[in-house]
Amino acid sequence: MQHHLKKLEDEVSTWPHVSVHSHRFGGREFLFDKAEVGHVHIGGIVDIPFTRPVHDALLAAGLAEESTRATYCV
Repeated sequence: MQHHLKKLEDEVSTWPHVSVHSHRFGGREFLFDKAEVGHVHIGGIVDIPFTRPVHDALLAAGLAEESTRATYCV
């Protein structure tokens, strides 16, 4: 699993204006300029803040788990 997390971090860190930092609850967070666009927990959970319609569609399709953000397991 750590290989997948590292691969995700390496990919996202190449995106323009995105930087990677330690997350306050552990793991890594991705910032677009100064705004967090998601984070990865040490155990492989990925949280991404989607708009409500996208969030609801992902839940309805079984592609995410319920939380305040769309949550995925890597």
